[in-house]
Amino acid sequence: MSTAPTIATLRQAIATAITTDLGSDGWIESRVQFDLYGADTDNLLPRSFAIGLPETTFVDPRRRNIVKQANEPGMLVQTRVQVAWALRIRADGQVADYAGALADELLVLQAIASTDPDGIGPIVPERVTRRAAGDGTWLVSVAEYTIRHLYAVAVAA
Repeated sequence: MSTAPTIATLRQAIATAITTDLGSDGWIESRVQFDLYGADTDNLLPRSFAIGLPETTFVDPRRRNIVKQANEPGMLVQTRVQVAWALRIRADGQVADYAGALADELLVLQAIASTDPDGIGPIVPERVTRRAAGDGTWLVSVAEYTIRHLYAVAVAA
């Protein structure tokens, strides 16, 4: 962990990893923010994804007095990452499409695991959830991760 990325840098690194690894297969980042992704199926596109970073926790809770210090790269934090994606499920091919969606899921997880900008520690997978959306013609999956990394602030002792 040599440099301290911002939270926006983390989000962009994950988006870049997915589009770099899977863009040739039609994967694109959604224009809809993570918190609204999948709420309205009219906003979904097959093989689209959205990234949310809902929480960053300071690793040492005793050191909460945050001050910028130019001579330090940052402080150690843990950020929760959520990546959602949608795949189409045809009414006349639900089992086959679900199996295909599970195969695509592995590709997304591998792309996320390839994220490796400076300052990021290991990306630790926690879980994947899957749910039908709309009238059952969409499968929306969400992978959750924890990343321990430096954050571009430092703390006073």
